[in-house]
Amino acid sequence: MLAQGMTVEVRQSYQPTQQGANSGNALYFSKIGGDKLHGYPKRESYIDNGTAHMQDKITQVIESMWQITAWARQPQEFTASDFANTAAMIMQTDYFLDALRESGISILRISAIRNINFKDDRDQTQFSPSFDFTLISERSIILGGKVLQSTEINLKEATNGY
Repeated sequence: MLAQGMTVEVRQSYQPTQQGANSGNALYFSKIGGDKLHGYPKRESYIDNGTAHMQDKITQVIESMWQITAWARQPQEFTASDFANTAAMIMQTDYFLDALRESGISILRISAIRNINFKDDRDQTQFSPSFDFTLISERSIILGGKVLQSTEINLKEATNGY
């Protein structure tokens, strides 16, 4: 449900089992491009009390780009452009942003909504509105090893002049 009177399915694009166009209204999302690493990884070292092993938590800020494409069966009250614009508006509400923040994700930006035309299987012109959005998140790994318990240093006086 997008807004009052609007109902659409939200699906991941490029699914190998889907055959043909969706029979109803839909918003398709897909990841576009690669991940962009921001800055240098943050490193935190600590001793795991349960195992007495040294742990290094390495965290990297990641920027990833996604795309939403809208599809609407016509004729009907709402167009695919209506669905795309409403989805972009909802993604900027406090409710949506708070839900993302609870998962450690935030939206950096939402692009302008494009309205690209194409010829369908019946040689009719259709429109495919879409927009991109950029998410910021963190990815962490934990590396570990045993803690050095003790070391012994044996210093001797050099006898050959060094």
